[in-house]
Amino acid sequence: MNINDIEYINCTGCSACYSKCPHKAIDMNYDREGFIYPYVDESKCTDCNVCIKVCPALNVKHIKPELQECFAVIGVDEIRAFSSSGGMFSIAAEYVLKHHGYICGAAFDENMHLMHTIIDNKKDLDKLRRSKYVESKIGDTFIHIKKLLDKNEYVLFSGTPCQVAGLHAYLGKTYDRLITLDLVCGGVPSQKVFDKYLKEVFPNMKVIDYSFRDKTKNWYPSGKVTTESEERLIDFTSDLYFKMFVPYKMTARKSCGICDYANLYRVGDITIGDFWGIKERKAYLDDDFGTSLVIINTSKGKALLDEMKYLMKICEQVPIEYSFNNTVLQPCRQHPSRDKFFKDFEQMTFQENCIDKMDSTNNIGILNCFNTNTNFGGLLTGFALYHFLSNVNDRKYNVQNLEFKMDVIKKESIELKKENPNVYSNGLNPYFEQFRNKYMSLTNERMYMRGLPYFNSQFTHFIVGSDQMFNGSLVKEWFASLLQFVQNDKNIISCASSFGNFELDNDELIHMYKSSFKRFNLLSLREPSGVEKCKKIGIQSAIRLIDPVFYIDKNVYKTIADTSINKKKYNTVCYSVGENFWKGIYEYAVNGQGKSQKEFQDIHRIDYHISVEEWLYSIMNCELLVTNSFHGVCFALIFGRNFISINSKESSDRVMSLLEELNISGHKFYSINEINMDMVYQNEIDYNTVSNKLIELSNYAKQTLISSIENYKCDENSIKEKSKWLHNLYEFYEKQYNDTVNKLKSPHHTISDEVKVKLNNDLLNYEAILKFINNN
Repeated sequence: MNINDIEYINCTGCSACYSKCPHKAIDMNYDREGFIYPYVDESKCTDCNVCIKVCPALNVKHIKPELQECFAVIGVDEIRAFSSSGGMFSIAAEYVLKHHGYICGAAFDENMHLMHTIIDNKKDLDKLRRSKYVESKIGDTFIHIKKLLDKNEYVLFSGTPCQVAGLHAYLGKTYDRLITLDLVCGGVPSQKVFDKYLKEVFPNMKVIDYSFRDKTKNWYPSGKVTTESEERLIDFTSDLYFKMFVPYKMTARKSCGICDYANLYRVGDITIGDFWGIKERKAYLDDDFGTSLVIINTSKGKALLDEMKYLMKICEQVPIEYSFNNTVLQPCRQHPSRDKFFKDFEQMTFQENCIDKMDSTNNIGILNCFNTNTNFGGLLTGFALYHFLSNVNDRKYNVQNLEFKMDVIKKESIELKKENPNVYSNGLNPYFEQFRNKYMSLTNERMYMRGLPYFNSQFTHFIVGSDQMFNGSLVKEWFASLLQFVQNDKNIISCASSFGNFELDNDELIHMYKSSFKRFNLLSLREPSGVEKCKKIGIQSAIRLIDPVFYIDKNVYKTIADTSINKKKYNTVCYSVGENFWKGIYEYAVNGQGKSQKEFQDIHRIDYHISVEEWLYSIMNCELLVTNSFHGVCFALIFGRNFISINSKESSDRVMSLLEELNISGHKFYSINEINMDMVYQNEIDYNTVSNKLIELSNYAKQTLISSIENYKCDENSIKEKSKWLHNLYEFYEKQYNDTVNKLKSPHHTISDEVKVKLNNDLLNYEAILKFINNN
């Protein structure tokens, strides 16, 4: 086994394996997309596994930093003039050079290829300054750095977090005289893309310099190209290279989409980047000439910061949360057309390819609770819909799940942190996050509702569902869940959404829901009761579709389940949503009526503390599933397992309607004490009949869904009609805005700081929503 066996998507191109290989069997070469990957000469390889052991991607270590102090830094103007933002890199570099040290950073060579380079004098510093939106090649840099450190030389290394991790992995130990700066990174485009862009945009010209961050006007992104004959300013609002990188996220490396370093477990002594958004927090910290975001992670970094302050105009500590507007906490999620962009790279000109992929005609965005961290059903129904649409019609559609965490998901994260701060430090379940990153394509996260209209530039078709996205007692971000943020020229679809047990019981809500539903091109509900609720408020077009978990072949789930690390089989498993249900079942099994029944003598609980793969494997191989979950029942049906469903009468409609349609009885109980195993066995399920019925229901659902996408046509009348119903929502949100204003006017001692922050955020959301409605 060698580094060739690593999954393509995980490799960051950091070159640790190349640098460490004792037999020089590894070369770092460009792949067909123009990114750097290791290639092993098998004739030289001895299977010593050194490359596997050193690879940071295979041995990711999330170690909480020694410190975590956040600063806004503004360097002296002479430094900032030659820097991308506040000059933090230049400040650190000048300090180290003054102490006779070496600086390693990315610089363009004479062919405009980006390479990591080591310098030891100030006159060469300028070529390392400023952001460069291209992947840099490490080459032999790590090897040279080690030689310098072994001679007790002072070295400053600056690079992307994965490159810093690669250096640490290669060195294998700490060095007192090594300072590492990791960048707040938005992903890296390939050298091949940059080369083609330069060749086509500057034909027959020798480009000798490209500044991605020119400050002729201010520090907001614009560029300057220098050729042998001229200098040309680049407007990044129209420049295709920059647009493909930001905001379209079309040209970044595959691994950037699942970056393991986009979190607060930083790998450098100091993290640096542009401090976007600081003006809204503290206006005096942004004078339009550049402010650096600086996160100090180690005492070594803190000591360096303190010693460098003479090169700074301002160095002010601010809450770490101020950094969250940047790409500190999330990977560079990639555009749905990213793979097609590279597939067509050789056949089309750069301009043709960019314009073609910016066309969102075949792009589908899905909004649901796929980003749950405790609910397997919410995650898997999101996966199933994504998987089905991604593979239909010869993979015609580019599909992504929209990253927006509703309050119900945020509350879930808070509870996870409380449960185990070490395992769930960022509020994410690592099992669920790994599954999402491996099996789904996700957008960049929009932190607030006001950011959702951004997605209109990327998608033509928007789908909400499945699960309880219409449950107003559970999900109150209606601007999101009812797809009110979608522009009127887009296709608006509900796929098997559910109200749960939520009732539309007042005129204000009825008006808001009805106005929203009138904009849907397809409105489908999961339960018959949902269809009836729609018809009751005057929406006659609502239909019923079965849940998306049934849209894909069970062998897809089986293949995933078979990758489970833990393959232990249990006769009876309990999938419990909520702790109380498990306690009740356990009490029933140990001390209650079930203690004498063989089915309950070895009952095993499965919940979010295990992987998705193990959860599927456990259900697939059990003899009996006991659950209070709708999706637990769904997967028992998919795998042909015997089951007991237990739900109160108020929450059992979704299960009952499904079982009635499948002609299954004797498996549904309203309380644990009602369990009757004789009834379960007497009503043995005919899974041949059930399977055929599920195929019939799912085929109808899939055909209906695809038809609504394939046949969508945007016409002037449709746009006007959707606009009319959107404007019907103005009064509703105006009232929300005014109510929030009045709450903020309450005496300050009656409102906690936490509530005040939320109300101010709500106010910004409602202002943006009202503006969106007015403009559409």
